[in-house]
Amino acid sequence: MGHAFCMSRRAIGCTLQDLRPAELSSIVGPVAQTMKVLASAPLGETSGFGPFNSAGEAAFPSWRAFILSIANKSHYRWESLPHSLQARTASHLSLLRDCGSLFPEKRHLVHGDFGSNNVIVSQGQVTAVIDWSEAMFGDPLYDIANIFFWRPWLPCMEAQARHLEEHHPELFNRPSLLAAYQLRIGLAELHERALAGEHRMLTWIDARCEAAARQIRFEIEEHQS
Repeated sequence: MGHAFCMSRRAIGCTLQDLRPAELSSIVGPVAQTMKVLASAPLGETSGFGPFNSAGEAAFPSWRAFILSIANKSHYRWESLPHSLQARTASHLSLLRDCGSLFPEKRHLVHGDFGSNNVIVSQGQVTAVIDWSEAMFGDPLYDIANIFFWRPWLPCMEAQARHLEEHHPELFNRPSLLAAYQLRIGLAELHERALAGEHRMLTWIDARCEAAARQIRFEIEEHQS
């Protein structure tokens, strides 16, 4: 199998993850604006939803199909999880399927792993967004959900989450959707870490999945009452 690579002009600065906590407050605004710019990128003659190839072709016919593909047992080896996590993970997958009607058919550029070591900053400005290996076409709220999923793990994610809560309340009009995206992100992380044998992270990721699932169930119960 051949190998591919790309080269780009070197961007000055450091990653968000490498900033000191005291430096984060001055950069979270420009970072949030960068996400808006990414989401407004013209998609030209691209097609489909989810991850795309070098021709701009994504394999899924809808955003909903991509989100729910996480439950496809022919593509995901859920038996690779430790036995203690399998029943709860099956419950989470079922809950995500039940949320199918939540997912809007929005089609924008989504980075897929935004917010920590893939954003380069210098002197209060974003100088580059790197590592597009997880990029896809879909709902930009997915990038917001990634920030909230990793919120307790990294100070830079916590700072971004607080900024979004304080300055962009419009993003939180559908808390069940944001939670469903976090659950999808967490399930993908569980699967990837289990296959890689990174079991030390599984307990933490499982707890984040459970928190997202609780939020979804709470919103469902509130809507029904």
